[in-house]
Amino acid sequence: MAQDSTKKEDKSSTKLRKLQNYLDDIVINNIHVYNAVMLVETPEFTWKGASGYAHPDERLPMADNDQFYTASTAKMLAATLAMKLVERGLFSLDEKIHPYISDSIMDRLHEYENRSYGNAITVRQLLNHTSGLGDNWSDRAFLKLILSNTDKLWEPEETIEYVKKNCPPHFPPGEGFYYSDINYNLIGLVIEKVTGKPLHNIYRELLFDPLQMNHTYMQFREPPRSSITGRLPSCSYVGDINYTSFRSLSADWAGGGLQTTCEDLNQFLRAFFRNDIFEEISTRDEMAAWRKISQDGYYGLGVIRWVLDEAGDPDLAGCGELLGHQGASGSFMYYWDVKDTTICGTINQADEKMIGEVVTDTLKILLA
Repeated sequence: MAQDSTKKEDKSSTKLRKLQNYLDDIVINNIHVYNAVMLVETPEFTWKGASGYAHPDERLPMADNDQFYTASTAKMLAATLAMKLVERGLFSLDEKIHPYISDSIMDRLHEYENRSYGNAITVRQLLNHTSGLGDNWSDRAFLKLILSNTDKLWEPEETIEYVKKNCPPHFPPGEGFYYSDINYNLIGLVIEKVTGKPLHNIYRELLFDPLQMNHTYMQFREPPRSSITGRLPSCSYVGDINYTSFRSLSADWAGGGLQTTCEDLNQFLRAFFRNDIFEEISTRDEMAAWRKISQDGYYGLGVIRWVLDEAGDPDLAGCGELLGHQGASGSFMYYWDVKDTTICGTINQADEKMIGEVVTDTLKILLA
């Protein structure tokens, strides 16, 4: 028995070393990845690692509890928040959104092939991206606005107006899938309407405080909550542009908008999959109404599902699935069902392909 225990410890130690080496290699071998941080929690061990410089100009080394920008990884939290309110009876999934949204926003919200569909959009269609609405972040002119006027604080109503004028809908509500941040800015407005409180306050009241996510906050909407005294969040990049302090990032709002840590995301994931967040497990199950969006990818209500058997990678055949979300900032959080394992972190670089590689490479290290 003692020998078996020693072998397990040696195997775990080898994996810990490989995980740190892998994280270091990401930073060393990718010119635009300035820093990275990751947490892996398995039934056998918990590992946290960091690499690179949190603030390259100051040569400040990245720490494993440094904060980072979530971008769309926060959509799973926003959807969970909405579902808590559904569970409390404040609105329902198949309810139309127009009673909760101002007339000025609803006016010409969804004009497709000379017909108006705005009043047909439901809460569910916002959460699972089937409203058909266009997306501001996919619009090059909008990205130029974000990068050229970095001091502008965007209100959610402004982002919706921008989409109405510049990003046409793709199909009538419920007739397809198109990923759009505006869906979540609209959900944020619904949440504020039914609660009578700012979105960041509801986040704190219903998720952050109960789950002890003490170092998560909505950037530009509430005071920062540092994870390390006197230290700012780690720097995030698109290419070689450091956008961390751009107030124009406020356009993300309910579609992203959070600063967080690996530990806080892990706290959320564990609570979610233990069903410690909802009163009834059926509420969580509602979020698993999957729509296939790629070869191995599915989208529910603010949750991404990767079916590893469908990925075309023989090394991952028979290895279950990943459930969680990721963001264009390079952040990710996934629960690996068959191994009861969580993987959270960021490469702080806008590279969706690399996120997928980091997560799958991590799985392979754990499987070795």
